[in-house]
Amino acid sequence: MRESELLKVNLCCGPVLLDGWVNVDVNPGADVTLDLERALLPFADGSVGVLACISAINYFDRQRAQEIINDVHRVLAPGGIARFATQDLNVLARHYLERDTTFWFQAGANGEQRFPGETFGEKLNEFFYGFFSGAKHCKQVYDYESLRLLFERAGFTCIEQRDYRDSRIPEVDRIDNRPEQMFFLEAVKGGGTSACAGKGESARHFADRGAARMASGEAEQGWQDILHALDIDITDRAAALTALNIIRRDGRPEDALCLIHEFLAEAPDDRVFQRMRASFEEVAESEGPGAQALGNARRRLDALNERENRILSHRQHLDACMNWLRRAYGATADDGVSAAYFMDRKEWDVSYPETTGYIIPNFLAYARITGDRTWFDMAVDMGDWEAAIQSPTGGAGEPIGVFHRRPRVFNTGQVMLGWMALHAATGEARFLECAVRAGDFVVRNLERDGRWINYTYAGPKTYKSRVAWALLELHELTGDDAPLRAAVRSVEWIVSRFRPGGWLEDCSLHDPHMPLTHLIGYALGGLLEIVLKEPRGIEAGVVLPHLLAAADRLAGIVLRGRGERTGSRFGVSATFDPQWRPGVPWSCVTGNAQLAWFLYKMSVVTGNSGFRAAADSLLDDVKRLHLVDGVDDAQLRGGLPGADPVGAPYCPYSIPNWGVKFFADSLLQRLLPEAQLKYLG
Repeated sequence: MRESELLKVNLCCGPVLLDGWVNVDVNPGADVTLDLERALLPFADGSVGVLACISAINYFDRQRAQEIINDVHRVLAPGGIARFATQDLNVLARHYLERDTTFWFQAGANGEQRFPGETFGEKLNEFFYGFFSGAKHCKQVYDYESLRLLFERAGFTCIEQRDYRDSRIPEVDRIDNRPEQMFFLEAVKGGGTSACAGKGESARHFADRGAARMASGEAEQGWQDILHALDIDITDRAAALTALNIIRRDGRPEDALCLIHEFLAEAPDDRVFQRMRASFEEVAESEGPGAQALGNARRRLDALNERENRILSHRQHLDACMNWLRRAYGATADDGVSAAYFMDRKEWDVSYPETTGYIIPNFLAYARITGDRTWFDMAVDMGDWEAAIQSPTGGAGEPIGVFHRRPRVFNTGQVMLGWMALHAATGEARFLECAVRAGDFVVRNLERDGRWINYTYAGPKTYKSRVAWALLELHELTGDDAPLRAAVRSVEWIVSRFRPGGWLEDCSLHDPHMPLTHLIGYALGGLLEIVLKEPRGIEAGVVLPHLLAAADRLAGIVLRGRGERTGSRFGVSATFDPQWRPGVPWSCVTGNAQLAWFLYKMSVVTGNSGFRAAADSLLDDVKRLHLVDGVDDAQLRGGLPGADPVGAPYCPYSIPNWGVKFFADSLLQRLLPEAQLKYLG
């Protein structure tokens, strides 16, 4: 849409009607009559160039105000400007504490007192509960920081406090009023040509806040602010240097090099960062075991390729899985779960927010099975840690010292599942509030065609069905239709990527024609959870035939026999081509566990005994690779290699926590009734 075609919107205009603008108000006489308590903006995505809202956002409670500002972000075009003004809590509080009679007892244009009430307290309270306009009245008083936070959560990054009639909007003199009691906030939606003069200022705001938080003991929150500052402006030297000092302290030279490379990509002539790059490269090369020691360790671990565990009961394998996950939880200094144990280096990785999120339901389920409250308490601690590192945008954050500038949509969806499971288990509103913020982040980054392109690892992927599933769960908890509408759009796009035989395109991170079973399991499992919820707008009759076709192919591959299906000892090929032909002579053990879950659930849905037999066969194969029998190393016991053979190119010589989690899911599937499996899988 050309700039000349973009709308100018005067929101909650009252009697002030602006020529050339779309005047919107609850009262008749406006161009558009709209009650924002009942409905959001009736404008298309990206159709508005300028939107002004003066002395109105204070008439809504904070939750509804957030929803309105989210919708403002939606309707603004890239580079679009929003200007809000409202009564300033700082100003009102100062006049109240000073007992300023000149301010509080001033006369209005009609000669009557401007602010109702006989005392200072009564007059102040009008701004919180009074100033009725019809049936509506004030509900919230903001200062700049508290209103800015709502804009941050909505996805704005260029947010500034502006002076009276100081604006990018040429007609500002027709908009602004009452500077003696109000502050003015102006925000620019990212991605456009309207230069954000406050880009550096905005980055500096988050960098300064992050440093202050870290100094005051809020280290996790402070780190997210610093990352957000670098997302806004990677060349903010102060923020970059602060981050590098933290990364150096935590001994993560690879993260330091990643930050430095991104900085130099934008500022290639910066000699300080050039020197630091050379320094960190030397550190990275000198750390860790030497090539010979690593080679020797891997040759010893290759003996695992000759090992076969007994097939034990579901409960015995589950106990071993959960005890390994408990060790992974205890291996880090925070309350996340270590991403993996590197068997060749004998090292635990840092906590992984994405997988910690979807491991939370496992700990809650195991607490129910065992009656041991400790597991429940650990799950709560994980959820609180995820909340502490939640990005200012609402997305899933990163552990201190881990450098990823931008939160990712997929990771955020998985953390949402954990928060919602905790809300269901505890009734605590704080977990649902985190999930709602995360859902807002996910929804506003969805394209009109149902794809997630921004804030992703590798662009639009069909395995983000698991994100759509999380949105549907959020809709179920809150009744908000925005997550539902987003999920419907996402599923429509995903279903369009199915090919004959139930094979999904755009399901790989590398070779587009050879997706890993891990990602296939994500995609099919997420879609099955969605179909079973029977959401409004998604027809099971459209999706289920594709899932049946995929299950038929997979079950056939499994049941044809071990010798025909893969070059590995156990499980199916780690990848498949569009004709479901095996792609590699090794197996992704994590993917086998996920496909076992999918096929078993399909057998329950359809009554197909072949699906059940294939699921049982895959689960037995995973059990044979479980590190239980004769395993003396406590770090390995109960773990599950990422691949078979153990050195194959998927988490080689490692135990990824998500593989153990999905194995535990498939075991819980056999031990618990369906009603107790919510958020698992």
